[in-house]
Amino acid sequence: MAPYNSDYDFMGGIGIAYRFTGLTGPYAFHSSEWITGEMNGFTITNVGSENSELIEHTRDINYWRLVFGFGYQHMFLTHFGAYFEMGFEFYAGNGGYYTNFDADYGTLDNDKLSFPVGLGIVAEF
Repeated sequence: MAPYNSDYDFMGGIGIAYRFTGLTGPYAFHSSEWITGEMNGFTITNVGSENSELIEHTRDINYWRLVFGFGYQHMFLTHFGAYFEMGFEFYAGNGGYYTNFDADYGTLDNDKLSFPVGLGIVAEF
């Protein structure tokens, strides 16, 4: 089967964090994102024969990406700081939970684990 081309109609979500000690210190977080759209691809049957056929596929996707993790934030000034965070990522869809979204094929599987990392600056207004 050939790789799929993605055409996400929508990818959006929300995140929450619980700060144990205020703005400076460790925190726990969760982010949840909804991925919806369709994946288009094709399969070639009977390759190399006179009866080969190209079959096109369209797969609708409707998955939730869930990340749970911990981080540390340090405020250098009253309104300026930096953070580092790391989480465990998994997906809900197709009636189950999976650890990997294969973007090339638009499928969910348990072939690998992902631990997303975030590093950035904080500006409080």
